[in-house]
Amino acid sequence: MIMNHFFIKSLCVLLLAFACYQTASAEVRYEIVDFEGFEYELIYDDDTWTGTASLISRAWNPETDEFYSIQYGEWNPDSVYYVPSMIGDFPVTSIYGGFGGFSDLKHVVIPSTVTTIGRGAFAGSSIETIYFDGNNYYYDYNVEPLTFGGNSSWYVNHPTSGEFRGCERLKTVEFQRPINKISSCMFLDCPKLEHVYFNYSSDYNQNSMSLDTIGNSAFFNCTSLKSFEIPRSVKVIGDGAFAYCTNLETIDEANGITSIGRYAFAECHQLQGITLNPALQFMSEGAFLNCYSLTSISLPDAITTIQDNTFYDCRNLTNINLNNVTTFGERAFAGCNKLTEIDLTKAQNIGLSAFFGGHVYCVLSSDSYSYPSIGYREEGWGTTETTLGSLKNITLGENVTLLEDRTFVGHVPDTITCWAPAPPEFTITTNYNWTFSTQAYDSTVLRVPRVLVNDYREALIWSRFEHIEGMTVLGNGDANCDGQLSISDVTALIDKLLGNDTAAFNPINADVDGNGELGIKDVTTLIDKLLNNN
Repeated sequence: MIMNHFFIKSLCVLLLAFACYQTASAEVRYEIVDFEGFEYELIYDDDTWTGTASLISRAWNPETDEFYSIQYGEWNPDSVYYVPSMIGDFPVTSIYGGFGGFSDLKHVVIPSTVTTIGRGAFAGSSIETIYFDGNNYYYDYNVEPLTFGGNSSWYVNHPTSGEFRGCERLKTVEFQRPINKISSCMFLDCPKLEHVYFNYSSDYNQNSMSLDTIGNSAFFNCTSLKSFEIPRSVKVIGDGAFAYCTNLETIDEANGITSIGRYAFAECHQLQGITLNPALQFMSEGAFLNCYSLTSISLPDAITTIQDNTFYDCRNLTNINLNNVTTFGERAFAGCNKLTEIDLTKAQNIGLSAFFGGHVYCVLSSDSYSYPSIGYREEGWGTTETTLGSLKNITLGENVTLLEDRTFVGHVPDTITCWAPAPPEFTITTNYNWTFSTQAYDSTVLRVPRVLVNDYREALIWSRFEHIEGMTVLGNGDANCDGQLSISDVTALIDKLLGNDTAAFNPINADVDGNGELGIKDVTTLIDKLLNNN
């Protein structure tokens, strides 16, 4: 009995060891092979003989001591190179190198077996057109979405090098299949790129269409690009994505975008219009900097902040709705000299030079890979500046408490209307305050509620306006600013009349009879309002 038990136990140990040996013997093999002047890395299972091939570099010709030239097929009338779909029994699934920097390449067709294009794979080449085939007629192989980026185990390139960066002759790119992303710097410095087509069939599984981001500097300096149809799946436009696309005129199908990055469309001098998605939630600084041809733009309701430099030097912008904007960054609309009217009713914070109306100048540059930066200069402001801006009417809301230097310099409006319950203060960085043009103090009519006229005539800077007019405003009675009418408002008004300090007091609301003065009549009128309301 004991011997049988020992025999069975030994047999199990032997079987387990044999299974482990069989598992360990099935190894992954790596092999480099030459085919049609290129080197391919084969990765396959030594036991099942299944694997993939990756194109990694141009092959070296020992006879000529230089790289092999590419053998072209014919594609009326120009030559074209078809990347093979198979190397032996292995499908070609990746391209990591082999084309970058070479000048004997014109047209390339990528088979549907390829699912990955590595960083810098075509960078600096002479390629003119590239076609990503979407037809499933290669072997028995499913067409998968195309992914950009990554390296092979053998070929390692710079992780920030765009796949087609610096292809100075590239004109057309056509995707006949879904792609997962347009990566950072993907087409950076492709000055002849005119067309990018997304022509994949609706038959593809919608879940596989995951293109949601156009990466940082993806089309930076593509100066020949005139129009671009953004796929509906795209949600994010990266930093500098279309910066210096100086001939870009239209952006179509932008109705899926929820975020626009820093300087995304900066220096797009011919951009005439763009329809922003109503669901757009965030627009970063400098997004439309130096878009000279932009004449109007409708901001979605969710945009409450205009970042620094967002519309810097949009010199032909004549119409923009600012109804929901509460914060304006520095130089947000500097150089927008054709704006004639701005309604800042909901504004709370207005940054330095936000609506500067003089000459402006800036230089936008990209670092080597992704993030653009700006250097700027403002001109034409001071005691003798020429009137350059066209603002005729400026309305400041009740929440404006501070105005920065040069906010409205360069404009001499007909009227400035201010609804603030107290004269806003100023940031004074020099011996003189340049919030408004010098000429404005002499000719502009400052319109304020009648009850505050004397306050403005005595307030720093505001007192320089020669023409201050009072507006008749019937106060709503909410003297203590708590959002409701109560006996507390009567008490706050009486305390004010007696000269007592009040924590929160709005004289405009307290002037319920609208005669421009606070007195006992306002108290009795307010009491009548309370009794009538009750």
